[in-house]
Amino acid sequence: MAVTTRSRSRDAKRKGDTSSVKSQQPHGREKDVDVMEFGGSIGAAGIILFSHTILYYFWYCLEFNEGGLSDPGLASLFTAPREWKDFISDVVAKAATHCYPTLYAWKIYLTYVTLEVLLAFMMPGIWIKGYPVPSEGNQRLSYLCNALWSWYAFLLIGLSFHISGVWRVTELADNYGAVMTVAVIVGNLVSIMMYVAARIQKRENRMTGNFLYDLFMGIYLNPRIGYFDLKMWAEIRISWKLLFFLTISAAAKQYELYGTVTWPMIFMVTAHFLYTNACQKGEECIPTTWDIFYENWGWMIIFW
Repeated sequence: MAVTTRSRSRDAKRKGDTSSVKSQQPHGREKDVDVMEFGGSIGAAGIILFSHTILYYFWYCLEFNEGGLSDPGLASLFTAPREWKDFISDVVAKAATHCYPTLYAWKIYLTYVTLEVLLAFMMPGIWIKGYPVPSEGNQRLSYLCNALWSWYAFLLIGLSFHISGVWRVTELADNYGAVMTVAVIVGNLVSIMMYVAARIQKRENRMTGNFLYDLFMGIYLNPRIGYFDLKMWAEIRISWKLLFFLTISAAAKQYELYGTVTWPMIFMVTAHFLYTNACQKGEECIPTTWDIFYENWGWMIIFW
């Protein structure tokens, strides 16, 4: 029987089926895996680099090319490489100037995140149990799902601030380059903090021993402060609400400048509202999804 088991384990490794060769470490953590996804550490490094670069490229296109893609042309990469060098230098210079993370941008982003944390603790909701988690000794964790009421409160607070003049929603559109940089910094810092926290608390899950890859994929499955689940909280509250926040800010800015809101803008505001609203309404379905049940909370999920 032992020979058969070892044979199956070797076959599973050759086929790349890590689920067949996993064992349990102390405290229920899953053993280190042998097969790395996304091309391993090289692929992870490429995705991280691309993710940072594409954000600032799109920002440059929006700010200085009316939203159209901007580049010297693929052919010039070989015939006139100097044009590409000048283009990249221009993007970097403008991003360094206009996307610098100002103190005001930090205030906007951190106030928003703090508000979302407070609403997560204060608003009513329903308790949902997740699937039994093998790496947690088949424990079923409980989740307070109050995203919908938090969403309604967020809209009312934002609307009251804008109407009263306490804080105009157009401020986000005016500072979105700087706020984007703050979000990038926070995403990277939180990823590192989760890696360090998992190591300190001995909560490592499916580690490979490769720092960059483990940072990218994550090694902390269920980071929690009491019943407050960080991964569950960030799943739909931070990114999707901020996307709608930015869209409605752009619409308000358009009205402020031109006295009208175009149909394409109305379409985007409507689409982002409906999607964000649907995410908040369906939060009780999230505890049993793959993201919560299996995926570690690493850079890949935190940043995006």
